[in-house]
Amino acid sequence: MAKSLIELKSYFFPIVDIKANPKHNPEDEIDITLDIDSAVLKPDERYNYYQLLTDIKVSEEDSKNEPYLYHVQTVGFFSLNDDLPKNELKELLHNRGIESLNSATRELILMITGRGPWGAIGLPIHDPSEIELREIDINQEPNLEG
Repeated sequence: MAKSLIELKSYFFPIVDIKANPKHNPEDEIDITLDIDSAVLKPDERYNYYQLLTDIKVSEEDSKNEPYLYHVQTVGFFSLNDDLPKNELKELLHNRGIESLNSATRELILMITGRGPWGAIGLPIHDPSEIELREIDINQEPNLEG
């Protein structure tokens, strides 16, 4: 069996804030703009083990008639194949890692909003190449709530 290039070891949600918007009108057009941020942290230089954070928030300023206001932060731990060159590792983590965490976030939002007054909404699919992946120094406090 071939060794996987990337493996999601575990993930969790340190921030889950989903609120029904009482001003939402189901008869009007919905236009939701999201603020998406991501960052990567390499806890130990000796191993190809990475911590990836994604932060997804509804932009209240840029959205119109949004049924829910939400802010979800997801942290995932990934193991990458040692045989890949460093530049390919970063690209793999950026693309596949963000996709994996966004899938987990999408399911969480669907599950919670499915019990809300406006019905389930999903997280749109985003091209990871359009999301900047910041690198965080291990000695620096990660803060994506900017």
